[in-house]
Amino acid sequence: MTHRCSKGIWGMVLFLIGFVFLQPTVSYCDEEYNFSWLDPDKKVYVLQNRRYRKAERLGVYISGGLNLSNPFRTEYSAVPRVAFWLSEQFGFEAFYGLVSTSANATLTALRTVSASALPFVRENRGYFGGVGTWTPWYSKLNFFNKILYFDWFVHAGLGQIQTAVDENTRATGSPNYRLENLTTLFLGTGQNFFLNQHFQVRLDLIGMFYRARGADNVTTRTFSDFDFTTGLGYVF
Repeated sequence: MTHRCSKGIWGMVLFLIGFVFLQPTVSYCDEEYNFSWLDPDKKVYVLQNRRYRKAERLGVYISGGLNLSNPFRTEYSAVPRVAFWLSEQFGFEAFYGLVSTSANATLTALRTVSASALPFVRENRGYFGGVGTWTPWYSKLNFFNKILYFDWFVHAGLGQIQTAVDENTRATGSPNYRLENLTTLFLGTGQNFFLNQHFQVRLDLIGMFYRARGADNVTTRTFSDFDFTTGLGYVF
């Protein structure tokens, strides 16, 4: 039994040595490879190679979108961003969200049918923050017979959100807004689609989590907002 175990251990060691030292080298110089034994009209694309690189480069973006989580307000946002990548996987960015808000059909209907009281409504007036970005996935798509390259990233960081609560909870009368600037945790994910070496199309879903007073104006609880945006970026 000891002899068989020893042979198994040495076999595993040799396998690991061969796996480490005999791995094929991945080239980042060429993106497209032709193989003589294939049909001359066919081309092979290697997934691990990146055609467009972003390490040690600066990018600027402008995105626009809407809030997905407020049941009583329609909120549209414009979000300029500045990003820098330390490597192909890690980077950081700063952003500022400009928000336009208005009552949606649900809140308008409640004002019509209820003259006594309205629900507690907290709206987003704007936000800013800084996040660290991690890009664990790089991929390609065959999109209308064209190869589309994209990164899928996640990020997390801190910042601030400005919210407003209408303290006039009656259906009649003028609004009486209470503004609050609140420390916010940002968690998000998104994708960068490379059009060429400089231009990108970007999709973002960002969540904002913060503590604030609730309807009784005393008890503190956690609120969340989710924005979905899409935009265009330029990488220098």
